[in-house]
Amino acid sequence: MIVLVGIALLTVEILLIPGFGIAGISGIGIIIWGFYELLLPDVPIGQEIQTMALTGLTIGILGGIIGLILLFKLMTKTDFWKKLSSPTAELKEEGYNSSIGLENLLGEEGVSETDLRPSGWVHVGEKRIFVVTEGSYIDKNETIKIMTVDGNRVVVRKINHK
Repeated sequence: MIVLVGIALLTVEILLIPGFGIAGISGIGIIIWGFYELLLPDVPIGQEIQTMALTGLTIGILGGIIGLILLFKLMTKTDFWKKLSSPTAELKEEGYNSSIGLENLLGEEGVSETDLRPSGWVHVGEKRIFVVTEGSYIDKNETIKIMTVDGNRVVVRKINHK
């Protein structure tokens, strides 16, 4: 019964109370106390049996923690784990690129599809691109030029044709 109270406190902590505070710590403590009580008989006992129960509980908890650590370390080396987990980092030196290919639009001209205050949509050739201005507002249907491209951030400037 005591273990159920501890589990209830942990459940309240996880589902209702943000963070990890009094209810969570109390829940863990009550669960450990409940396990200790489960190791004791229902009849009056001496100090020696209580010490044996506490020693057994301590060994069980420490053994469980060490076992989980070893299991995790060994599990990560198996083929099964490698199938479950994502591959190693994709490095630029190995040819991986996270950009969406907008670098080739640098210097191109287009037309603003929406008001750019300071961000919005433009048409450059056949592409519709979300852009930001250098800080100024640009009205709809104005001619723009792509000034910088940094990954998926495209910066434009209004051009005045005279």
